[in-house]
Amino acid sequence: MTMLPPRTNGEPTSGVFIPLVSATCVKDMDSLRYTSYTEECCRVLEELQEYPTDMYLVQLARLNRMAYRIIQTLPFDAYSSPHMASSGSVQTCVEALGTELKRMKPSSAQDRIQDSILALQYYSLELLLYESALEDDFSKSDRNSTGVHYDILDSSLTSAKAFFSTFFSLAPQYFLYLPYLVYQQYYHAVESLSKLLLLAWKERDQINIRITMDVPTTVNMFIAKVKEAVQLLKHEGLSLCAEEILYQLIARVRAFEELHEARLADLQTYDIDRNAASRNSIRDVTFSLPHGMSWQFLDSE
Repeated sequence: MTMLPPRTNGEPTSGVFIPLVSATCVKDMDSLRYTSYTEECCRVLEELQEYPTDMYLVQLARLNRMAYRIIQTLPFDAYSSPHMASSGSVQTCVEALGTELKRMKPSSAQDRIQDSILALQYYSLELLLYESALEDDFSKSDRNSTGVHYDILDSSLTSAKAFFSTFFSLAPQYFLYLPYLVYQQYYHAVESLSKLLLLAWKERDQINIRITMDVPTTVNMFIAKVKEAVQLLKHEGLSLCAEEILYQLIARVRAFEELHEARLADLQTYDIDRNAASRNSIRDVTFSLPHGMSWQFLDSE
């Protein structure tokens, strides 16, 4: 069937923008499909370039298509079985999707806020890809797993570092006008970093990955940036409503930090209890000695 061209110049913009906003803002909903009509709208915007932001919108839409592909290919969650069953096929799939994603990497030049937003979207997708591949490892409560993809874990941490580096390079005044999408990406990045660090902690005896960031640092840097933005609000006499929203952002990221610390404490407690049980079992091993005496073997205390 032949695709009909959009009837007005505003139609291709709507055809691209509305699915993007819907997929971002509506919870408990899969990413919207990137249809042939969406691609037609992107093509028209590329040809017309009526507004300076048209190409920015096209790039966002195509990155969103990549998000849909990742979710459909690597759905490692409690509600759907993974399409890639074996460890080898997961590795191959991640490499193929990663290669495709790299072809969409925005320019390193970040002269405009739109350039930074595109870069953040790209690093968010890298995190989504690696996190999806590691989802099965996140669910294991002990350190006996043999299927952890350590190279993917390393790549995940590299992507997280790139995301936060880009995010915190934004000038404080931009924090007053960032799209909802960017804050959602930041929250997802903090959540992903928490899961990655906990996995690295569980596997610390088997991996050799240099950890250069943590959740409290990323949260404190966010809070510092937001407080700078609040000062700008007061200086410029802008709406108190905006100030309240910014403080709500601070409260939310602090909740993420508290959740991470609670998860880490649970892991450490689990480890301490298991080690204590192991020591107790060793102490119970006794040897009979002459004259009815006995001694405890390998008492470590």
